[in-house]
Amino acid sequence: MFADLRLAPASTSAAVPAATGAAEPAGATLSGANQPRATPPGADPDRTAFEIGWDFAHYRLVPPADHLHPGHPVRQGWEAGQAVFGARTLQARPGVRKWLQLRLNAWLRGKAFDSHTVTPHLLRVIDVPVCPITGEALTQGTGGLSDASVD
Repeated sequence: MFADLRLAPASTSAAVPAATGAAEPAGATLSGANQPRATPPGADPDRTAFEIGWDFAHYRLVPPADHLHPGHPVRQGWEAGQAVFGARTLQARPGVRKWLQLRLNAWLRGKAFDSHTVTPHLLRVIDVPVCPITGEALTQGTGGLSDASVD
């Protein structure tokens, strides 16, 4: 199986363009299990969540339902992105979906995510059918020990 990719401290995804007129997620509160346990030094968890929502909209994907309640920063970013991108979105390939999932999971855990190093392209490159260590065939989404995972 693959070793877990370590989430290194670094900046989050590209900043939301100022020209969008999208409001920052001011005063947004997180509740319950969706609240990060720790905030990496220098990172604003609401800003990070807003950017994740923005990127979901950029690929015309809907964030998980747990993050769509009113006032949630992921929802705020998603709605702002939808208003800007409309139907002009990018194609969401499997690497992009995994990249968004990894970023969201890192945010939920209060971990920094280096989106300049861990990219959809990297995730596509390391997605192989056979484990390079054990030679075992890797599966996807079965929930078994043979599932490939980078999270």
